[in-house]
Amino acid sequence: MSEKRQDSLSVAQQVDHLEDKLLHCREALEDIDFKLRREDLTLKRRESLEKQKSLLAMQAEAYALENDFRARSPIA
Repeated sequence: MSEKRQDSLSVAQQVDHLEDKLLHCREALEDIDFKLRREDLTLKRRESLEKQKSLLAMQAEAYALENDFRARSPIA
């Protein structure tokens, strides 16, 4: 989200936006986990899904940390 847009949103709106992003990441992680467990995959496809899973997990962690920070920041 751009700096200008963040300034115009309240802290509560920013937290809601981050929670939506976090939810999306967690849902995508669940989908990938399901595919890794249930589908017959080629080695190349499995590696690709593992890479996606790793990137999504890092992104979800970043969103969670930012969300915690925003939720704790004083309201201006």
